[in-house]
Amino acid sequence: MCLGTSRTRTRTCSSPEINRVLKPGGRTVHCSEADAFNVWYRFARKEPKLFYKYFVDIPGHFGMETISQMDARFARHGFRALKIKKLCSTIEEPGTLTAWFDNEYRQKSRLLSFLVSIDKILIKSFAVRELCNFILEPLAQIDDTLTPLD
Repeated sequence: MCLGTSRTRTRTCSSPEINRVLKPGGRTVHCSEADAFNVWYRFARKEPKLFYKYFVDIPGHFGMETISQMDARFARHGFRALKIKKLCSTIEEPGTLTAWFDNEYRQKSRLLSFLVSIDKILIKSFAVRELCNFILEPLAQIDDTLTPLD
């Protein structure tokens, strides 16, 4: 089940059902986009209408929960997290800033416009994009361990 594309009521109802059909001691993997409070989301929230348009109200997507909210919901239904990994951090892979901010947001900040321009250059070449990922991923992992979960 893709939780980000489910309404809150469905998410709440699905957790006990997943637990019910899981064999005793079984494991399940959940991956979902989450609300966050990193630098990018904080910037995006400064424009509530744009945040809703580009981060929340995207096709097939119904609202957002923080990682802590998701973990608490699963715990209420008998799940225990073995590992939680943030997929959205301060250090993002090339192409992410373009996907998020190459729209009306770009007009809101010169710095952001510059960063989107650099991001667009980096994603033109597969080799350059992968080299950037190779360099940025260890930094992102360090950032993820040093910054709050949400």
